[in-house]
Amino acid sequence: MKKLLSVLVGVCCLIPAMQALAVETPSIKLNWRMDLLKEDFKGEGAAGEELKFVMPYIRLDIKGKFKDDLTYRAKFRLNKTLDKDSPNVDDSGKGLDYAYIEKKVNASFKVRVGKQVLYHGGWDAVPSSKDEYVFSETGFSYYAMGVGAFYNFYGQELILQALNTKGQDDQKMMLYGGALNASLMAGLLKPIISFHILPDEGEGKNTTFFSVGNRISIFNFFIDTDYNHTQVLEDETADEFIGRLTYKIGNFRPQIKYAHKTGTGFSRPDGYSASYGDIDNKHVALEYYPYGDDNFRIHGAYIEEDDSTDVTDKKYILGMAGNF
Repeated sequence: MKKLLSVLVGVCCLIPAMQALAVETPSIKLNWRMDLLKEDFKGEGAAGEELKFVMPYIRLDIKGKFKDDLTYRAKFRLNKTLDKDSPNVDDSGKGLDYAYIEKKVNASFKVRVGKQVLYHGGWDAVPSSKDEYVFSETGFSYYAMGVGAFYNFYGQELILQALNTKGQDDQKMMLYGGALNASLMAGLLKPIISFHILPDEGEGKNTTFFSVGNRISIFNFFIDTDYNHTQVLEDETADEFIGRLTYKIGNFRPQIKYAHKTGTGFSRPDGYSASYGDIDNKHVALEYYPYGDDNFRIHGAYIEEDDSTDVTDKKYILGMAGNF
């Protein structure tokens, strides 16, 4: 907590110093979400219930620029520690999401160096935890030190990255790969393709992550479909199909999502693990934006997760989220 207070005090002290140096004052936003959560868990001879208030997301986002072609960003999780994780290869804690410098080489090409986000998956991996109710098993996004190159051409974006992985102190190989974010037919179709490789430092058998997804935007409907394929060993794979339907009607946004995963379990580069066997995730949610913008919303959701061992986890959420 002391470190987080130091960050806030440091930011306040930094602003007048930057103004004295004729550096543009950064923009500072607080993004947050708070929920009332009821959870029912049953399976494997165990059962339990919980009812509690939670704050799963509260982050301080700082953006600015030294020059028009040289920008920076730092983002802190105020509900996580800034102490070094263990294990951790880059000496940063879970409380730090972004800490990077970005150089705009020209109108189409930019390079990012520092702690940044890597997305693997289709549209399911894009929302932050402020806006998502349950993530898929095989898609992931995580923050790590590394370098990224971003190239825009004819309305499409190609991303190439090499980043540290989580879960080890003595890293010898990085996760590397890329993604293509496309927009076709005046934005009616928005496909995403991503492919990443995690080299095996021991036996030389790489883990590969492939994903393809698409968003169809028609009238006020958004239809997302994703497929994730993970090759762990020659005969061990995991596959997941994900679908989501969202509709905008006035200030309301109802949505429904279903994901089905089959195959092996594996350790993900973000430090978490995908479970073994068949897993079904589904949720129904309703979001209400009383002021007509994304700065404040009220939401309710029902989530159900089932796996091949007959474990069932049901969650009921009533909460709010916003930015200021």
